[in-house]
Amino acid sequence: MITSFLRRTVEALDEAEVAHMVSGSVASTFHGEIRQTQDVDLVIESTAHPEALHRAFSAGFYTPPVDSIRTELTARGMFNVIDLESQWKADLIVCKDRPFSREEFRRRQPATLAGVDVHLVTVEDSILSKLEWALATGSDRQRRDIAGMLHSGHDRIDYGYLDRWAPDLGVQGLLLEIRSAVEAED
Repeated sequence: MITSFLRRTVEALDEAEVAHMVSGSVASTFHGEIRQTQDVDLVIESTAHPEALHRAFSAGFYTPPVDSIRTELTARGMFNVIDLESQWKADLIVCKDRPFSREEFRRRQPATLAGVDVHLVTVEDSILSKLEWALATGSDRQRRDIAGMLHSGHDRIDYGYLDRWAPDLGVQGLLLEIRSAVEAED
């Protein structure tokens, strides 16, 4: 089910000529340990044209009005589209205007998810984003996702990159805490 939804969503973004990357729990599952989700988070560029986005998602999706899309693009917020058949949801998150978010988007990598070619957030940037969410929400789920990525990808993670951005994002202490717990398990 996710394959069809993901393919249709990526095709719609490509049709609208919107650069994007898969992030969130789908990305952390790819980089770490599997967990269930009913939505896909995609970071999109802020230069997208609201009319083109609305048109690309008009067939088979619930799509917000063009004015709402325009507002979210301008505010660098988010909006979602919902597949009317499967009820799968895509959260379209507009890339924030800050050094880390621009670097995270620049570093996205090609990958194949559920048989669909996509651009995917790197493991390091996924960890850093999840650290921000964990700190903001206190979510144990985010912590488990981070631990799963650290455990599964420990030999391919650029720890220097994590150490470079963690202080800027205010997540250095939480990174150290989770990293120490994962290392203690190994």
